[in-house]
Amino acid sequence: MIYKYDKILDTILENNVGIITSAEAQAAGATRPAFSNYVRRRGLERTSRGVYIDPDVFPDEMALLQKRFPKIVFSHDSALYLQDLTDREPMPISVTVDSSYNAGPLKDLGVRIHYVKPEWYKLGLTEVKTPSGFAVQTYDKERTVCDLIRKRANHRLRSV
Repeated sequence: MIYKYDKILDTILENNVGIITSAEAQAAGATRPAFSNYVRRRGLERTSRGVYIDPDVFPDEMALLQKRFPKIVFSHDSALYLQDLTDREPMPISVTVDSSYNAGPLKDLGVRIHYVKPEWYKLGLTEVKTPSGFAVQTYDKERTVCDLIRKRANHRLRSV
């Protein structure tokens, strides 16, 4: 049986590389009960509140983080990887947030968090695709190199 919102929700799921949020479903016009029914019928797995993933798709950790925390920007080592400036996967993942952002849940996930002044947060912001094809926010190559140099300089100053 084909349900009213199946085609729309399937398109969202496909465009997001196997990830869909309840907010995206509601924005597409699906009611909460219709979306719950869709999740159950498709066998989607809940990864966090309001975020679901297709079990047939290999989970992309960066994509899941971006969906769960839309205000994060992948930076430092993670940005190097996303910009193809290194082939080493970043461990742990590094993100930058506005200094007023509450990043408590990110700390619990083992993500390295960098805080910046609000006026610097959007400087060099760009969007790239992860290796699995999901679009995420990161900083451009120039900003990434500057962040790494600044981090290294700060580390040297602390050790003196």
